[in-house]
Amino acid sequence: MPRSLGLDGSRIGVVLRPPADVALYHRFENPLFDQLLRSLGTREDACTVVLPRTPEQAARIRALALPALVVPERAVDGHSLVAGADVVVSAGGTMNREAVVLGTPVYTTFAGRLGGVDEQLLGSGRLRRLERVDDLVLERRPPSEHERVRRDPERLVDLALVGLIGDR
Repeated sequence: MPRSLGLDGSRIGVVLRPPADVALYHRFENPLFDQLLRSLGTREDACTVVLPRTPEQAARIRALALPALVVPERAVDGHSLVAGADVVVSAGGTMNREAVVLGTPVYTTFAGRLGGVDEQLLGSGRLRRLERVDDLVLERRPPSEHERVRRDPERLVDLALVGLIGDR
């Protein structure tokens, strides 16, 4: 799926999540996102997949017609997208935390009061605060030193059914 959105490995893959303009916790202006759009939208070495929160955001971003921006036409598998990206920049908490768990370098542009989890992630260096476009480090994500663990789906079914149908 990331390949179909332009994250094919030929350029640095960026996932960009805009601020939640209509959320109660985000009732302030932050010009950083628009600066990021313009900066990333013209980079030849990067492909930026923007995941708008509303149809209005999607229309506004598409209207910019910047060549390095991709705005999906429909909902996408965010987990796979974040896992396949080289870097994530988000103005929200959930996608940032998912990126941390998946080992994808991640920046937050959220300018409000951060939650406790985000404060801990910032303190440990697993999440970075982005306050200026020039501070964004765009580079290939290094290969993971951890081997991917594949789990047997049958084992999951067994664990889920324990106590319901007896030992299998």
